[in-house]
Amino acid sequence: MRGSKINRRGDSYWFRYDLPPGPDGKRLQKTETVRGSYKDAERRQREILTQIDQGKFSWVPIKITLGKFVDQYLENIKGANPHTLSTYVAALRLFKAYFGDNIILTDITTLMLQNAVNELADKKEKSTVRLYFQKLNVAMEYACKPTIRYLINNPCVDVILNKPGYKERRLWDESQSKQFIQNWPSFRKMRYIALFVLLLDTGARIGEILALRWSDVDLEKREVYIVKTALRRGNDGSPKSRRSIRKVFFNEGTKKVLLENRAKQDKEKSLYDGEYNPDKFVFCSCHGKQVSHPGAFYSFRRYCNIMKLPYITIHGLRHTIASMLLDKGHTAVSVGERLGDTPETIMRSYAHRLPGMQAEIVKTIGSLWD
Repeated sequence: MRGSKINRRGDSYWFRYDLPPGPDGKRLQKTETVRGSYKDAERRQREILTQIDQGKFSWVPIKITLGKFVDQYLENIKGANPHTLSTYVAALRLFKAYFGDNIILTDITTLMLQNAVNELADKKEKSTVRLYFQKLNVAMEYACKPTIRYLINNPCVDVILNKPGYKERRLWDESQSKQFIQNWPSFRKMRYIALFVLLLDTGARIGEILALRWSDVDLEKREVYIVKTALRRGNDGSPKSRRSIRKVFFNEGTKKVLLENRAKQDKEKSLYDGEYNPDKFVFCSCHGKQVSHPGAFYSFRRYCNIMKLPYITIHGLRHTIASMLLDKGHTAVSVGERLGDTPETIMRSYAHRLPGMQAEIVKTIGSLWD
């Protein structure tokens, strides 16, 4: 058998083909998956068999270290969406740190990967390990391409991943949110209080708020225009999706907090000797630099302790306001527009809030019988 029949699997097609035998004479086979039509699969099968006939495909993989492969792969996908790219960077660097730079790619076995996944799952969230392993799997599939020839078979294929259990989000209830908002005047001297008030008001992502310039804020109309997001690598990129580019209204109280924040910046600028906040960030350090993600996380934890509020993550502010709006009867469509998510994402993420909403619906319909 040179090439098997083409089989369908969901929206893709797959087939097997024989590789040239190695020095030991053993039969070598590889499976190819093609996403597209049946004709695309036929065309791909013909290309591979032609390459084998012309001697352009060797069964011997090219030796390369894991460190060099990761660097090469990240360079090849550097044009990807910034969010996607940052996930690949984190995932591949995690496994590179685990195995070491100098291990040969072909020496990594399925058993080694299984042990790595099991150990990492004890140290990190299972959902994070699962996501990172999926990115590694995609990279390993790339290494198996006949035109690349770093691997004969993908060692990730038979690795078993444990499904992460459901984890209840840590949120603030309405009284805790009020405590935070109404007590901000007592903490107005603390640097990033305005940042956290705006996060809770708008439900925006932390990166979206850190990337805000004053040109993106209309204080008179109480509008903020979200067009960028701050990445952890230190530069700004496009928001998560097209829906994330949006206009969000904020409250009069938040406007007052932002005005105080701008006045504080003007005072610091007059006292600072060097160049202060040249990019006109809405939130910056005392030296006029863009606020980093770790700096915001650390400050928010401090605020929670000082205000005697239960600690939630910064992203928990987004979940808090979304849950509160849904509890108050706002639709998934309107909440999704404010947060820059689809209604389907809102329904899926906050399904546990729906029973209460269903009870209100039943109560409303029940009034027809009164």
